[in-house]
Amino acid sequence: MLADKKYQLADWRVRPLPEEMGKYAREDTHYLLYIYDRVRLDLLEEGIKRNALNPKSLLRSTLHKTNSIAMKAYQKPTVKDYNHYAIVERSRHTHTPNQLRVLKMLLKWRDYVARLDDESPSYMLPNHILFQVAKEMPTTKNELRDCRRASAEPPAFMKYQEQLMQLIGKKLAGSSKKDSAKDSKLNIDFTKQAMPAPIEREIVKTVAACENVFKLDQTA
Repeated sequence: MLADKKYQLADWRVRPLPEEMGKYAREDTHYLLYIYDRVRLDLLEEGIKRNALNPKSLLRSTLHKTNSIAMKAYQKPTVKDYNHYAIVERSRHTHTPNQLRVLKMLLKWRDYVARLDDESPSYMLPNHILFQVAKEMPTTKNELRDCRRASAEPPAFMKYQEQLMQLIGKKLAGSSKKDSAKDSKLNIDFTKQAMPAPIEREIVKTVAACENVFKLDQTA
């Protein structure tokens, strides 16, 4: 049978879960036990052919390798100063100095707000929208909205669009001599928005923690 991967990259946090997605989840796991049994039997048969005195050697070797993979801990990637070059290389567009500065800032800003919200960067701001923002360099809400085109409004636009436009404006202005130094340390003030004091204090702590991550990354 052919596996349907239509909802493989869907947002599985939505509630209530659509019926089609529930069906996809059931079908996606329905054959796992059967597949496990088939792989186990195939390994035993191949093990007998390779070494009749130790027929389970291939199976044990496979289980050992899968255990090693399962023990690997995920480490959240940290944005580097050179990450924007990878995007530039994949693009066929010619970039102005301002566009490059905005792109570099956007990558760090996206990582920054993703850590604040405990979300993935691509969920907060998909790559194709991020690239369009860097290309268009919007300074108004309407211009920013046009950058997403037919795509759904990303969470980063909904929650932090004021800060985003402010940062783009500062990059375009380029009036401060310290602006280039701020590339390595985002100067976003999230606490100016009206919010309960406990939440404000928690955000201040999280921002400080994120800044420490960037500092450690630069010294590494």
